[in-house]
Amino acid sequence: MTIKTQMGERREVLLPDSSRVFLNSNSSITYHDNFTDERHITLTGEAFFKVTKNLKKPFIISSNNTETKVLGTSFNINATNNNKTIVSVNTGKVLVRSKVSPKNKVILTKNQQVTFLNQTPIILNNTNSDDLIAWTKNIIVLNNETLENTAKILENWYNVSIEFKDKKTKQETITGKFNNETLKNVMTSIELLKDLKIDYLTPNHIIIRKNQKKN
Repeated sequence: MTIKTQMGERREVLLPDSSRVFLNSNSSITYHDNFTDERHITLTGEAFFKVTKNLKKPFIISSNNTETKVLGTSFNINATNNNKTIVSVNTGKVLVRSKVSPKNKVILTKNQQVTFLNQTPIILNNTNSDDLIAWTKNIIVLNNETLENTAKILENWYNVSIEFKDKKTKQETITGKFNNETLKNVMTSIELLKDLKIDYLTPNHIIIRKNQKKN
């Protein structure tokens, strides 16, 4: 069974064991018909999980080169980048390990997050778990995010194409929170905050360029 969301689409999925999965845009989960016997899911993209507790049957998620194992908890996995997986815990305890090198593993608890680059855990830090799952409530949270990554988030969120006219602009960072805002409002805010010029070739094709100030 495969369940997939398109760009601009987010949905909630009820699994056979009563666990819930919130799929972000352009993401998918795949599991077998015997899921209640073997709780194993493959994730592509990003999802937030609320796992029904079952001490005898661990809940396992494969994403990129990592495997996340839990008994009953809530957590977020972002595997939108093929070489990088970010796992953050909202409640309970989670074990994350490399599928290639199982010795590379980390145990996370509430408000902890790990980033795996390829098979290696490179960053372990404390974070605000509410911000990490804000997307499930139609809230975009940007925390010192590069404009390049912000553009990727917005492309999936609103099903648009965003293009930069120069490479330096991509590396500028932005912090902000957008609660159920329209694309135009978000882009206008970015334009003002970063002093940029944003053009719409079409409603779904956006160009970001430096603002050429007049003398």
